[in-house]
Amino acid sequence: MMTEGEQDRGTTAPGTSVIASSDVHDADAARPHGDDREPGRPAEERDSSPSRPARQEEPARAADAGTPSPAADQPPEAHRPGFIHQLRDVAREHRSASVLAALLLLLLLAAAAAGTGLAVWAFREERRARKVEQQAVEKSQKAQDVAAKYEGKFHQTEAEWKAAVDGLHRARAAEEAARRSEGETKAILDFFKKSLLSAGRPGDGSLPAVFWAGGQGRDVTLRKALDSAESQVAEVFADRPMAEAVVREILGSAYLSVGEAARAVRQYERALALREATHGANHPDAAACRNQLAVAYRLAGRDAEAARLFEQTPDSAAHASALAARGAMLLREKKPAEAELKLRGCLTIRQKIQPDDWTTFDTKSSLGEALLDQSKFADAEPLLLSGYQGMKQREDTIPSQDKPRLIKALERLVRLYEAWGKEDEAMKWRKELEAAG
Repeated sequence: MMTEGEQDRGTTAPGTSVIASSDVHDADAARPHGDDREPGRPAEERDSSPSRPARQEEPARAADAGTPSPAADQPPEAHRPGFIHQLRDVAREHRSASVLAALLLLLLLAAAAAGTGLAVWAFREERRARKVEQQAVEKSQKAQDVAAKYEGKFHQTEAEWKAAVDGLHRARAAEEAARRSEGETKAILDFFKKSLLSAGRPGDGSLPAVFWAGGQGRDVTLRKALDSAESQVAEVFADRPMAEAVVREILGSAYLSVGEAARAVRQYERALALREATHGANHPDAAACRNQLAVAYRLAGRDAEAARLFEQTPDSAAHASALAARGAMLLREKKPAEAELKLRGCLTIRQKIQPDDWTTFDTKSSLGEALLDQSKFADAEPLLLSGYQGMKQREDTIPSQDKPRLIKALERLVRLYEAWGKEDEAMKWRKELEAAG
């Protein structure tokens, strides 16, 4: 039987040696501090816990079997658990921290996986974007090539269309010129028929024979027939400058044939002015007319003027006449601003080289008309008054064929005051016009 002292110390199984008991005590002392959390638990329960390492049970079994434990001969450090067991024990001791660490690890792994996935997705998207960009560049290049091709065709078609339009305009201009030339020729022939051959013409006579024989009655001389025709030229061909030029050249040649070089000069001067105003000084027709005028000057004894005729000088009488003719044509075309420029140039020349000639005052009146047509009444008035009064004072020097220009100057004054609203002045000049007519 066991004594009470033995019971107080605890029972010991038969055959258990003192050395084994001390080994168990040493093993308990070497256990990690983590087991201290249950100090009241019996040693048998702690030894039989599944969480206790199997290596720690070996000394106890060796003691029970009466065999010395190999651990008894080794220091306590040799019986420490491994890293995995320590980590597991730490996880048991700090369960919440372990869970948090595991969650953080999972989050890191998930973030790494997501980052890798995003990198792969970005790489694929970049490749796809490059592919789309390359396709867009290729399509754009193709579109540019097609556009360039059609643009070239468009320019070619546009050029062909412009060429066709230009050709059409030239054809119409040529047709109009031919029609105008035909009309002018007919007008010239009709004029000579009426002015030279209207009376006393034998029905069976040829035109040249009748012309040189007279025509307006058998008692009418060629000189009188020419004078009669010349007096009507300005009025009949007021709107046909080229026809007037042709007629005056014919009359000039006729005057030279009858020995009237001075009258021939006037015809050629007017013809040259019309041609230069219409086609310019370098036109072949103008050059031919200039040569005829030079001949007339020499026959009239005006050799110096014949020489100056071929000098390129802007202050010549011929140039002034060309400017006056051009200004008159522009007035008929309802272009008063352009006519004003030509007439101012003409007036400058004539005031310099022939200030007292009736043509200078006629130019003033014409310039006043250009200003009147632009409603510049205050500027037009002094020119119209001075022009008419100067022509009136020199009426005796005005050739008979140019007498209508004096009436024209009066008509301009009436128009001025009517347009200006000055009825009293208009009435005054209207009465003078009626008296002159």
